[in-house]
Formats: sequence, C-alpha cells, structure tokens
Amino acid sequence: MALAHYLRHRGARVRAFDPTVPIQFPYQTETLAACLDGADAVAVAAWQPAFDGVAWREALAHACAPLVLLDPKHRLQSRLSPCGAGVDAASTGSCMILADPASATVQHAGHTAPGGRVAR
Repeated sequence: MALAHYLRHRGARVRAFDPTVPIQFPYQTETLAACLDGADAVAVAAWQPAFDGVAWREALAHACAPLVLLDPKHRLQSRLSPCGAGVDAASTGSCMILADPASATVQHAGHTAPGGRVAR
C-alpha cells in the first residue's frame, strides 16, 4: 500500500488490490477485476500466491488501451506469454505498453531509467 499512498500524495487517482491486506482505505478494491476496470496503468508492486492462478488475459481486458504496465520484478511477463501476448526475450524491461490489453499485445517494452524515463 506504500506505493498507493505515494502516488495518491502526488495527485494520481489510485485503486489498489492485495488479497493479503484487509480493506482499510477507500481506494482499495475487493477484487482484481474491480481494481483493473478502466485502468490506464498497472503497477505490480507485490506478488501474492493468489495471483498465480489469475487468467491475466481476461483480467487485463478490464483495463483501457493502451495500458502502461510497470512490472519491476518481471512477474507478469512469464504469465502473459502463454496468453499469446507476444512477450519475448527482447521485451524483458520493467515497463511495457500493451496496445491491446485484452490480447496483451506489447507495443513497447523497456527499462525505467533514472528520473522515471523509459529507456528504449
């Protein structure tokens, strides 16, 4: 929840979902689908075992296109590839832009550079 607090403090509209954290804040959602509904960006800050069984293609279909996906520990890449996501060894960065979240088609991948810029 620390990332959610940080982003909200800087003016971002935030929804957060973590199945291991009881709902304490108004921006927390009870389901992953509710959290992703209409999202412009998704940050994978912590991975929980409950996420292992998620059908990520269907889950990401709730988000807007294009979707900015921040995945610093590369947890989603291996899970998106079996979905037909087109994620390969060349796109191992911590930031991806999914042109079509429903099909998880990667438009861009890169590492986040110092200062928050995306290095290509």
